Amino acid sequence: RRPLPPEPEPRGGGGASWLIALLFLVLAGAVTYGGFLVFGPPKHDIKPPVTTASVQAPNLIGLTKAQAEDLLKQRGLQGKEGPIEANNDIPKEQVCRQDPAPDATISKDTPVLYWISKGPSSFTMPDVSTMTLDRAKKEIRDAGFQADFKITSENSDQPKQTIIRQDPASGALVDCAKGKVTLVASKGTEVQAVVQETWNPGSAPDLGKDSVYVRIELERPAHSEPKEIYHGTLSPGDKIPVQHFERFANEQVLVRVLAGDDEYSNLTTQTEVLIPSTAPGANAKPAMPGQ
Repeated sequence: RRPLPPEPEPRGGGGASWLIALLFLVLAGAVTYGGFLVFGPPKHDIKPPVTTASVQAPNLIGLTKAQAEDLLKQRGLQGKEGPIEANNDIPKEQVCRQDPAPDATISKDTPVLYWISKGPSSFTMPDVSTMTLDRAKKEIRDAGFQADFKITSENSDQPKQTIIRQDPASGALVDCAKGKVTLVASKGTEVQAVVQETWNPGSAPDLGKDSVYVRIELERPAHSEPKEIYHGTLSPGDKIPVQHFERFANEQVLVRVLAGDDEYSNLTTQTEVLIPSTAPGANAKPAMPGQ
């Protein structure tokens, strides 16, 4: 008897299994994507956005350091000062540059850098001839000179310590920090006569008040730095005390009376008298050492 042939496998069984697996994968992916859309990413991945308020940078140009810092504080900003620098347009001790620029939009945590002016990089040499040495140095300092002076002296018929020559000449442009200025002062004569002066300034002016503040200044020699020799509060018309002072016979002196409501008000010149040089007379005596 012959053995029976093996039974054939059912057609299409393997293909159905593959199709079911594919459908399962598609369904699982759809469920996962839908959950992401509905619920979003995992909570631990979400970070709150960091925001910083924005403001406009204030204009600090032309302000002093104290004013600039006060304005920055009012705006809730921090300032940072840079090194001082020369500037031909912005006066000394004022802000001459800043970063960020004025009106720029910045965050409040951005520091504002600013630079303070030390004045111009150069100045025009003034004419200090015939001035006293101290007055000449002050004039040149006020013009912007920052370096050291070179001082020499020579014999001259001009009063002692009077400037008889300067270098550079007046009108020259000089570097404030690195320029060189030489002043030649007169040695004067070895002995100079001293004159005892008595000057009557008159009466206190009437400024429309019950009292008037009076100050008297003396320039010795004339056009030098004035020095106060009297001050006081008087009634209008009161006699101002007579002034006594010494001067060299060969020098001119200038006496000036100023008056105002009080010592803190703006005083105005009431009288200005130039006392000329005189030959030594009976009221003259030799100058003592150091005069």
